[in-house]
Amino acid sequence: MGSDETPAEMALRHVLEGEKHIADQIALIERLRLMGLPTEDAEDLLERFHLLQASTRSICAGSQTSASSGSGTNKGISSQQRFYEARKVIQKNDASHA
Repeated sequence: MGSDETPAEMALRHVLEGEKHIADQIALIERLRLMGLPTEDAEDLLERFHLLQASTRSICAGSQTSASSGSGTNKGISSQQRFYEARKVIQKNDASHA
């Protein structure tokens, strides 16, 4: 987080960066298909990106709700906490596919 970036701005930046990663991955999958190369691993990664993005959006929405209701802190959610929440979503998804 830059010195001029608020926690809400940082959260928005993370969501926007996640959307770019997803778009880039979709483009990569399409290039692989056009070249006749396997796409399974790239598609698995894209699914993880979607899960992470959904988790990040959910956490940001919860953080904004807490801040607007006055029950949360103004510091927002730490990147480490966001990582652990996203990891839980991925592990839950992996377990459901096993």
